[in-house]
Amino acid sequence: QPKEKQGLYLDTFSYAINGSSRLYIVSQIQSNDPSLDYLPNLIASFIKRELESNGDSSPDKDDKFERSLKKANELIEGVVKENKEVKFDVGVALIHNEKISLSKIGKAKMLMARNGGSDTFDVFENLTQFNKVKFDNKKFSSIISGEVKDKDRMFFFIPSQRLNFRQKRISADLGKENQEKFVENFHKLAGLVPCSAIHMEVKEESRKIAEDPVARAGKPKEEP
Repeated sequence: QPKEKQGLYLDTFSYAINGSSRLYIVSQIQSNDPSLDYLPNLIASFIKRELESNGDSSPDKDDKFERSLKKANELIEGVVKENKEVKFDVGVALIHNEKISLSKIGKAKMLMARNGGSDTFDVFENLTQFNKVKFDNKKFSSIISGEVKDKDRMFFFIPSQRLNFRQKRISADLGKENQEKFVENFHKLAGLVPCSAIHMEVKEESRKIAEDPVARAGKPKEEP
């Protein structure tokens, strides 16, 4: 909780799901009740548990991800009934193999830099490479999904204030800077603006193929 923002709780979560997928969650909860600071962790652990249940089903299936978010919506709805002033901003991203699926409540953003930074966009606003989605500020949106590619860089975040012109600078840095430099620049640019955020970069796995000469049948292996 930022000291200058009483009642604001920021959390990020990163999980390995069944060893083959990655679940990323950014969250911001606003409430005058300090006892509700556990809510981000409750929501994140609930979604994780739902995705890991029934291990025989692959977690990359849209129906399983969708079911976990629907159950999370029921959980949130119950919390809101008891605490009407609480406000949620949550973003959820699931990466499995070459596919990313996302959903959000409120103002979560995912900036993506592709093709060396020549193509940079907010996934939730520019859906040309992703399927259409309807948003709701009280429950998780329908899921959007698309392909992730080698060297894609993503900045998944919830700003506690409007970034305005600073978002253009953040997008430019995302495309040209490595993670360490990007984070350094972001802190300088954002200043004291509290932000729940995760930086990600897709790196294609490479495997070295043995190049040692193989001896032919009946002939000794040649010495170099």
